Amino acid sequence: MDEEERRVIGRLATTLRPMVTEVEAHGPTTADYVGVIKALIAKLGEEPLPGYHIMLGMALIRAGATPGLVTKALRMMGHLRAKPTRPRDERSGVRVCPPDED
Repeated sequence: MDEEERRVIGRLATTLRPMVTEVEAHGPTTADYVGVIKALIAKLGEEPLPGYHIMLGMALIRAGATPGLVTKALRMMGHLRAKPTRPRDERSGVRVCPPDED
């Protein structure tokens, strides 16, 4: 990410801060942030460029949104890959690392 992209995200975060403050004041959920992202995309009136959803997520987090909820919202919308899950040991239930491949 270059300096100009950082500035764009910063300006967007400043614009979104009042909306994020209002959402955060009411105990937000992932669905709230899915709605916020969809509403912001709808204001464009056209299909956004690739990566625009991620940029919106970064701006929301910078504006004060709960990072975990925004990340989960982006995952639910299909804009972030799901976290890979590690298997658990059958007896202890502790997550184990896969064996090294040679």
